[in-house]
Amino acid sequence: MELKGLKVAVLSGGRSAEREVSLKSGERVMEALKELGCDAVQVDPSAEYVSEPDAESPCELGKLRIGRAGASDLCEFTASSLEICRRSDVVFMALHGGAGENGMICAVLECNGIRHTGSDFRGLCLAMDKVISKRLMQSAGLLTPEFFVCEDTNAFDAVKLRELPRLLDFPWVIKPVDGGSSLGVKMVDSPNQLRELLVREPLCLRNGLVERRIKGREFTVGVLNGKALAVTEIIPLSGFYDYRNKYVKGRTQEITPAIISEKLTEKLKDAAIRAHNVLFLGAYSRVDMILEEGTERIYLLEVNALPGMTETSLLPQGAAACGISFARLCACMIESAI
Repeated sequence: MELKGLKVAVLSGGRSAEREVSLKSGERVMEALKELGCDAVQVDPSAEYVSEPDAESPCELGKLRIGRAGASDLCEFTASSLEICRRSDVVFMALHGGAGENGMICAVLECNGIRHTGSDFRGLCLAMDKVISKRLMQSAGLLTPEFFVCEDTNAFDAVKLRELPRLLDFPWVIKPVDGGSSLGVKMVDSPNQLRELLVREPLCLRNGLVERRIKGREFTVGVLNGKALAVTEIIPLSGFYDYRNKYVKGRTQEITPAIISEKLTEKLKDAAIRAHNVLFLGAYSRVDMILEEGTERIYLLEVNALPGMTETSLLPQGAAACGISFARLCACMIESAI
């Protein structure tokens, strides 16, 4: 379809811990939309914009200065940022984490009849909550690491510490139930390490998800319009695939397409599509998996409903390996929304 002149508001920034990554995603998407000839503007939903009362296009609004940052009683939206979205033909979701990825911002857009890229608020909500998404994947017969959730854990006494290892064998991965970009993720190999961690960060387990750490090769597969993109193997040069290794160039080897058998490629792609569908996701997502060492079992780690669009992000890499340029990828996302 013809996108030239289409009014697009690119939502990025917000108030989550992943704000900086979101801004980078938004900047790169803006470059692609300009290449496509769209009338696009980058909008931070939590910022207050000063605009002329008779401005007609999102670009006219966006070129004007940002005024005071206003508190919002409508999710993260300020009145002016929501108005820019209303005047757009479509909103491009380049938000990560927080209200941008848990469905709240999309719910506001949908209640106002505003079209947006990605999944609807239901899919985003299901994918963002790791406990719900894991249980849904289990119900569909997909493997995901064994886990338990720490509820109501203000502090741990000696008795509780002795009980925890009985729930799940070490090594562990401790992660926030609703976070992204590996922020707050901890690796714990033994009870002694757990005790040391709780001395340094006594609240790290509060409402946290504790998973059995699976050792093996890590892969990710993007899904676009019902089809799996090329498989990427992720090999951090040191440590695990944490925030720094994800977003600093040269710290992780990413092989796309992965050098694996055709049979394993198809298994990984099939698992990605099944996980995408069981969470009721829309036009695109990215699914992280691990191939367990020794057993060759595929474990689903998590599903990213609004994957990154930065220079180091993996969904665009998977698309590029399928002959889909970054600009064309953005166009596909917009076309699906419209």
